[in-house]
Amino acid sequence: MGPQHVQLLAQALTNRLGVPTPGAVAFLRCLPSDQIDAMVESDAFVVPGWTVNAVVDAPGQRRISADQAVEQREDKAEAALLLIDPLRAGAGLDGIYSAGREISETELFGEALRLARRPFFGRMPVLDAAITRAERLGRRRRLTPWSKFDFYVNAKQNAGRALARLGLWPIASDDDPSTSELDLSAELADRLLYVSDTRAIAERVHGLRLEGSAEKAAQLEQALRLVSGMSPEEAARHIEHQPELWLGPIQPGFASEELRRIQLAPWRDARGGILKWSGLNKPEGDGLTPRLILDRSAPTKNRAKLTIRWTTDPEDLVAGDIDYRVSVIAGEDVLADRIVHHRDC
Repeated sequence: MGPQHVQLLAQALTNRLGVPTPGAVAFLRCLPSDQIDAMVESDAFVVPGWTVNAVVDAPGQRRISADQAVEQREDKAEAALLLIDPLRAGAGLDGIYSAGREISETELFGEALRLARRPFFGRMPVLDAAITRAERLGRRRRLTPWSKFDFYVNAKQNAGRALARLGLWPIASDDDPSTSELDLSAELADRLLYVSDTRAIAERVHGLRLEGSAEKAAQLEQALRLVSGMSPEEAARHIEHQPELWLGPIQPGFASEELRRIQLAPWRDARGGILKWSGLNKPEGDGLTPRLILDRSAPTKNRAKLTIRWTTDPEDLVAGDIDYRVSVIAGEDVLADRIVHHRDC
């Protein structure tokens, strides 16, 4: 957490809490230990009119124990803002929870995000598009409020570099990334950082068809091996500190191959019947929707398997240049997905 993060969080709390009355108590318990420590250790974290302390396991500079926090509330002296660390504070805070005003994660980051977004007037569509692409990667959940806040704070210095805070591949540019650059950033992250692609690292890098020297491909392979046990988000943060591997210094050749169209093969024949290769069964009654019957007790060779076929335009794409993600989606949840390489089709 940098100074800008701290200042914006302090301003967000100032805006939400307003002018305190003597004896007032407010608290938050939505931040992890490292963020609480960074805030109380920073001279920039000041909320006017409020005495700020972290509630942890041992007293110290701007740190108090749970017992001291309870005493502070009962004294009804100065207005107190308590940053409670549930992992270290222990029990005995029920009185504060019931009598104090809680600043929830939604309230805190709703205001912090509003402040962090303010310098980007006229540029928000590009940054919001980056978040949208990040939330589509792999089978990940929606981004946390902190991830979005961290991205906007860092985007003020360099939006291309800040993409790594979202799990996207960073871009070497002093300007905001274009739509096509965001698409390429997301595609590169999806191919290299997310576990749905089970190919060996060397094979994944080879599939990029990097333009330039073989040395760059070797550097990328080495970097990916070093982060292979990390989450995609952690891996992207490591790539953030290797600008020689950002988009720009590396140029994937697959980006020059244009897939203009995919034509799905219908599951029905000319008369409207269900084709056997699809793995589907006829609709029940007068229904129009075909059925996929999953019988776990059936022998393996007799179990239903949903099959999807398609053709591409152009037809003569080079093997390895295109990967297809086939997903089964219910609402916003991805129930299953599979990466299919063009050579396998």
